[in-house]
Amino acid sequence: MDQISKDTRAKVRVAALVVTRPAAPPLLARHVSNLINPLVVAVPLLFVAALREQSLSLGFFHLLLALVGLVVVPATYIVAQVQRGTISDLHISQRNQRAKPLFVSLLSAIVTLLLLSFSGTETTMLKLVYGTLLTTVLLAGVTIFWKISFHAAATTSAVITTLWLLGPYAVPVLLLIPLVGWARIAMRAHTPAQVICGVAVGFSVALLVLSRF
Repeated sequence: MDQISKDTRAKVRVAALVVTRPAAPPLLARHVSNLINPLVVAVPLLFVAALREQSLSLGFFHLLLALVGLVVVPATYIVAQVQRGTISDLHISQRNQRAKPLFVSLLSAIVTLLLLSFSGTETTMLKLVYGTLLTTVLLAGVTIFWKISFHAAATTSAVITTLWLLGPYAVPVLLLIPLVGWARIAMRAHTPAQVICGVAVGFSVALLVLSRF
């Protein structure tokens, strides 16, 4: 009887240790996913593109257009849908909930591209918008059948574009690709294959847009 009691107490202690053990990797992964997400990574690139324009005032105007069209509109829609309960979370973890946010993002990117084209923006800004538009189209097509990683695609595209803009000085940002990939896998939001495919899409789109458009 005493032996059974000792075994029981030992199991309770082990269970308590498991429950109270700090979940550092998942917590860090959550912070990484929040900070390095598709809407956030576009912002610094848009600022750099605006600074490359000849007129500072015109560059600022184009920056506002791009920020509203590529970041504010999609983010506002997603937040509103989360509050209404039609989307489970800000990362849109459920694949079947991604259709409407993708449509809104795609439509907003098209309008932004047209407005920037007619207002005479520089090539760099247009390349960024083209890249966003093409990435959204490709990811939307894949998402119909499979839960590809938007985080991995957007981060990879942003990293390649940063290297193109800043050259060797931007080499350390390459670490963001494996970091965000680890975070998405650690959170069990994606499988390694889904992350790798996201990286492939982001890399391919960035090379295509930067070299062709």
